Amino acid sequence: MVKIRIDSDSVDSIDLLPVIKTVKDYSWEKFRGDFKASINVAVLDFPQGIAYALIAGIPFYYGIFAAVIASLVALFFGKSPFIKIGPTNATAVMLLSCFIAADISTPEARLASLSVIVLLIGIFLILSAVFNFTNLLGFVSRTVITGYVTAAALLILANQTTNAFGFHLSQDQQSYSFFGNIYYAYVNLGDSQVQSIVIFFITLVIVWVAKSKLKKFPAEILGIALASLIAFTCTKFFDIQFDCLGALVTSEWTLTLPNFYSIDLRTAAGSALAIAILCGLEGASIGKTMASRNAQRLNVNQEIFTLGMANVGCALFSGMPVSGSLTRSALNVTSGAKTAMANLFMVIWLLLGILFLGNALQYVPKAALAGVIFYLGISLINKNNIRIALNSTKSDAFVFIITCASALLFPLSDAIFIGVALSIMLFLRKASAPEVVEYSFKDDGNLSPIDSPSDRQDPKVSIVHVEGNLFFGASDFFQTQTRLIAADKNLKVLILKLRNAHNIDATSLIDIKDLAKSMQVNQGHLILCEVKDNVMRLLKKSKVLTAIGEENVFLDDTYNPTLSAAAALRRAKTLLGGATPDISIYAKPTQN
Repeated sequence: MVKIRIDSDSVDSIDLLPVIKTVKDYSWEKFRGDFKASINVAVLDFPQGIAYALIAGIPFYYGIFAAVIASLVALFFGKSPFIKIGPTNATAVMLLSCFIAADISTPEARLASLSVIVLLIGIFLILSAVFNFTNLLGFVSRTVITGYVTAAALLILANQTTNAFGFHLSQDQQSYSFFGNIYYAYVNLGDSQVQSIVIFFITLVIVWVAKSKLKKFPAEILGIALASLIAFTCTKFFDIQFDCLGALVTSEWTLTLPNFYSIDLRTAAGSALAIAILCGLEGASIGKTMASRNAQRLNVNQEIFTLGMANVGCALFSGMPVSGSLTRSALNVTSGAKTAMANLFMVIWLLLGILFLGNALQYVPKAALAGVIFYLGISLINKNNIRIALNSTKSDAFVFIITCASALLFPLSDAIFIGVALSIMLFLRKASAPEVVEYSFKDDGNLSPIDSPSDRQDPKVSIVHVEGNLFFGASDFFQTQTRLIAADKNLKVLILKLRNAHNIDATSLIDIKDLAKSMQVNQGHLILCEVKDNVMRLLKKSKVLTAIGEENVFLDDTYNPTLSAAAALRRAKTLLGGATPDISIYAKPTQN
């Protein structure tokens, strides 16, 4: 289990207050980097927070509040500048999918259940960090994320057609699937407003051009500002009305204690677990990528713990789910952020934005936000990753297609479970087939693989090299391979080389014991060589060593790799009464 300490540099431990060490080691150079990065990230954080809240189908200010809370929590619990926490596209669209799948359609009902879902997300993430479950994230293929994010991007685009074209869906036209959104958009296309479509495309073009030509300029802010100016002018002088955001009222920022009666807890827990898995995958992937680019190592447990605490904070103070943002994390690092103190300055800038820009938001057309969201959604579709997923292995292509199709047809929370389950099953399938190769010795003493028992130089001795995972999932394969070899009536001694056999468990120990008994029934013997210390301990504790015979088990020698196999061969000759031809193996003398 992971250790929790107040001050620790251990790779796996969780530091409860890393901000203390950060402040102690702070310098003017770190301040300059953090301050500069905070300005750039805050400028991006503000419009994206609004956009992601609208994607989730909740009031826009929940996204801004979440950005502030996440940055404040990351200041105290974050240990590196490599993961910028805040609202993200993927978590927003998954939250919307959870609302629709749970048949929560009214704004009041969504806000009532929101704090429960976000709190559970935080709890799941904290528990995964404390009990070191973050290692399990390594068993989920990146192909799952590629398929999921691709489908989520398409769902974002379909979901924003209402704001882009200026029509409204009735309560019975809510859909959690991509195709459902497309269908209802087609049905209501006749109610589109020309002014909304124009503002939508103007914003989209401005953001697109700014991103390609003014790479260091906050394109989202520019697109929203210019589109809002155009809309304000049209309303002022031509009486053309637009559906706009409301003013941000700070009194809306209140303590939001979870109401556990507002939603079925089983439904909330399932949705929260799916979002927590996604948050963990996003955060770990982003953090490791950013850290490796800077030749540093990331404490994944610490960052996932921070992510969990940030979600707990958002649950209690009018926020939405938060995760690691790739765009804002990359911007944070490239802008020169050195420590987690950059979050303090981001909080200041965001609060100033709320104070001075809150009233101006009432002039921002929803169609302009739809243009920004459309660009963000399109940018999520990574053509290179999709090409790799489809053209690498058949299993990767299968996982990508199934995950993507599931996310388009079913709620996203179901799709993430389907993708993760497929990924783990395929991993177990590959891991459950260890390499079992039978070898014979040539006249010069070198090992040579053989295809059939008839190829053995000595028909009475078989040397089998076992490489790979030997856990319960490999049991059938291991039993089949070894029994085929042991079935030879001429075979009297079977030597298993176990140096590269990993993850030996109770099932594999039982298999080895059964193999020893099978050999004994046929007047034969089983010998184990190149046995690691940890495997020897398991053999002793399980009494399997007694069944095989301690004299038939030989420890591996790190400094003399061939010594164990040579000893096993000498034992084989002894068991055969010296009747075998002279079989030798080259071995260096043991060094003291």
